[in-house]
Amino acid sequence: MNASIKVFLMGGMGNNLFQFSRALELHKNNYDVEIIYLSKRHLFLFGIIGHTVRQDFFKIGKVLKSLDLASREANLLDLAHLGLTFLKRKIGLSSYFNLSLEDLKKVKKKDFLDVGYFQSKEHISLESINLVSKSLINIFKIKKKLNDNEFVLHFRATDSDPKNHPSQKDLESLVSVCVKQNKAIKVATDDRKKTIYVFQEFNQNISFISDDSIDDFKYLAASKNIFLSNSSYAFWAGICAKIIRNDLNLFASKTWQYEDFLSTKKFE
Repeated sequence: MNASIKVFLMGGMGNNLFQFSRALELHKNNYDVEIIYLSKRHLFLFGIIGHTVRQDFFKIGKVLKSLDLASREANLLDLAHLGLTFLKRKIGLSSYFNLSLEDLKKVKKKDFLDVGYFQSKEHISLESINLVSKSLINIFKIKKKLNDNEFVLHFRATDSDPKNHPSQKDLESLVSVCVKQNKAIKVATDDRKKTIYVFQEFNQNISFISDDSIDDFKYLAASKNIFLSNSSYAFWAGICAKIIRNDLNLFASKTWQYEDFLSTKKFE
């Protein structure tokens, strides 16, 4: 009998999509797989363990159905296992968190709770990434934009880690390129005020895509000239863009952490 693996859904949109990819990867490797998620009455537990709560961010059910993945709410036994996993991780004990595919093969349990971010080739394959991306393209009806006279920037302004922001030099280079090529700058961001403040020193006008994260995602994924912040949300927009167009001009900072699946250009 094949081992049964439950992949736990946690975090924001980008993390969820990597977890879907993990489930597909495990299914391809002959595991019996299902996605489990916290019910609305248990979402407060994310706050306790310090994780983002955005499971209503996009149509999870549609994506799961498209990918033919089984799913259900976490039961009390699952919650107990989750609590133990995060407790062990917090105090530095072995917790089976974010296991590579090779390490997972060493687990002897027949019923295993798989918890992690799964964002490298040690955890998933590009084939599984592409299956999830094509599902998003179909569900969101993403088609490439024909407008070539703009540069679209994803700016994760509220992230406190500087490596996840475009550097000062990146922004200077972006502005310089847009001035020389007469391109407008459009921005997808989670903080407009901070973004406006950052661009004031460049004396550069910018415009914003929308107030809606899904509309921002669709616009990013449909664009030709893109600069991505170091985030899983941006990664998925970039990988969708790569699938739908062969003329993609994709940039990111030198700290870009998803080179396993998506190569980007860097400003010199």
